[in-house]
Amino acid sequence: MPPPDETARRGSWLSILLAVAISVLVFAALFMLTGGTIALPAAAAFVIFGMAAFHYLVWGWWLSKLIHREVEEEERAKAEGGRQKEE
Repeated sequence: MPPPDETARRGSWLSILLAVAISVLVFAALFMLTGGTIALPAAAAFVIFGMAAFHYLVWGWWLSKLIHREVEEEERAKAEGGRQKEE
């Protein structure tokens, strides 16, 4: 039996894959039903969503690094402050 964290990680990828597959099927159905007129609005939505996702990922990565560094500095300062009080 795989460790719990590996099972959870696999489940999240499966749900993303399922969402992508359903989205592709819905788009294909709309494309066929509308005779292709949905392509331009779908392309525009994809570009807007892509820019938003890129922005979210970049800022999320940068902010998580910044917050992690600040927490480490605070913990280090508390540890050094505690040592100085003991002496």
